[in-house]
Amino acid sequence: MGNQIKQILLGLVAFLSVLGLYVFPSTAFASSEISLNDLEPSDTTYYFHENRWSSNSNFTDVHGNLLANGIGLYDYDGGGSHATYNIDNMGYRNFQGRITLDSQWLVGDYGKSAIGIYADDLLLYTKQIPKDKVLEVNLKLPKTTKNLHIVVKQLQGAKGEQRVVITDGKFTSSGSYLNVSDTTTSLATIGAQDHSYYYNYGQWDSNSVFQDVKGNITISDLGLYTYNGGRAYATFNIDQMGYNVFETKITLDSKWITGDYGKTAVGIYADDVLLYEKQLTAKTAVQKVKLHIPKGTKNIILVTQQNAGARGTQKVVFIDPVVKKTKDKVKTVNKTVSLNTVGATNNSYYFSKNSYSDSSFQDIKGNLLTSGISLSTYNGGDAYAEYDIQNMDFNGFLAKLSLDSKWVTGDYGKSTIYIYADNKILYSKKLTKNSAVSNLKLRIPSNAKTFKVVVKQVGGAKGTHKVILNNAVLTKMKVSSTLKTSQIKVVNNKKKSDVVTVSSLKAGDYIKVYNSKGTLLATSKKATKTSVSVSIKQLGKSKGTVYVTKISSSSLESYKQKKSYRAE
Repeated sequence: MGNQIKQILLGLVAFLSVLGLYVFPSTAFASSEISLNDLEPSDTTYYFHENRWSSNSNFTDVHGNLLANGIGLYDYDGGGSHATYNIDNMGYRNFQGRITLDSQWLVGDYGKSAIGIYADDLLLYTKQIPKDKVLEVNLKLPKTTKNLHIVVKQLQGAKGEQRVVITDGKFTSSGSYLNVSDTTTSLATIGAQDHSYYYNYGQWDSNSVFQDVKGNITISDLGLYTYNGGRAYATFNIDQMGYNVFETKITLDSKWITGDYGKTAVGIYADDVLLYEKQLTAKTAVQKVKLHIPKGTKNIILVTQQNAGARGTQKVVFIDPVVKKTKDKVKTVNKTVSLNTVGATNNSYYFSKNSYSDSSFQDIKGNLLTSGISLSTYNGGDAYAEYDIQNMDFNGFLAKLSLDSKWVTGDYGKSTIYIYADNKILYSKKLTKNSAVSNLKLRIPSNAKTFKVVVKQVGGAKGTHKVILNNAVLTKMKVSSTLKTSQIKVVNNKKKSDVVTVSSLKAGDYIKVYNSKGTLLATSKKATKTSVSVSIKQLGKSKGTVYVTKISSSSLESYKQKKSYRAE
């Protein structure tokens, strides 16, 4: 009856407006209270009911009590259902109601259900719906709320699916608004501008909803996985939208963790800047993530890297992923671009970007890596990748160097890596199965035109190593201040190791010592006080010179300072 009266009144208003006898107010005002049943939903899924399921089937609560009013939601094969109510400019400050499962679909295996209530993209309430009690909800609404979304997600049981009733639902204008200073937007609202094939929004398929690692149904989420290993991703463009915070929860879906489903890592990037990386296992709890988005970010990129197991791959769920405009200080980062974004102008055959065709890069410890490059040869020789960096204004290169753990057990020969700028060597290192992960922070000479990575290999009985540069990026950073000769002391000892000491340092600084040919002799540990020392087995019996540099936190290696030393 309420809906009929409402439709008659709306028709009368429309008729009077045509005659010019009614003027719409600039701001709409609502009554102090309105029942959910008297407000027509602006959008619903198919299985939506008001007051009863059918002419001969009334709503009941979990205890079997008949319900006089309410809305009912379910999905015939399990999955998702929803009802949306537009309350824009109506002045409602509160939503109240009671949530229950209908007792007629409880005895036996009818699966399970969860509910979420949203004010636009802001999650106000979420709960796994119990079989033995009625849930009371009393929610404050943000003043700017345009739509209230009631979302139900379900997993079907052997007998079918449960049915959910929201009874005594109403909006009221009493009380205060929910104090919300942030502007929240779901990544689902923004939409992925680019994604890999196995990307899902809301649920895996029409009747298979997302779950967390404990088996709880999740509500408004994104899912990523690969068919048989490798890389999956979704890219969201937020250019010039003013968002400075990204929040989500991350979990493996419990349906794909029992047995050998391989292993998984996730990464979150702001353009080419790695904000977050995590290895996920069946024992990893739901991860709550809050990240500050760097100023000028164009894209948020969610990445899943996987190696398949005997049963396939795990599935990753990003629970309620949102970007926000907050009062938090805007994060600034150094200008950074991935080598893969720059793109190699020339490379050898066994060169891979971000992953192999059906598996992921791993470091020497077996951790999966969410970005980088890999170089190897078929059975020895040179592997390389060359990049044109002229006029890009980068002065640094950052990466984590490692052998891939899948190619170290047994005889895989020998590998040495060389890194050049304009054919001038910046770094070299022999790599063995015992080599730990090396953090590279290399200073590129100004006005360099080319950057090149070369791996020289001798094959073994099982082939060759695969050399990984994880999160390999070009960057523009501060350069550490050059040491003064007065800070450096060199003692050329007789019959024992020689010692180089540098004083007047800050905690976290460390030094490198080179000979006159530019060969690296020693690298110190990070200073814990104001000085550090390094031992060098033999500088030479005669007098000579060393060249010492300093590396400060968040800065590149300084220019070399020459220091003479006496004969033994």
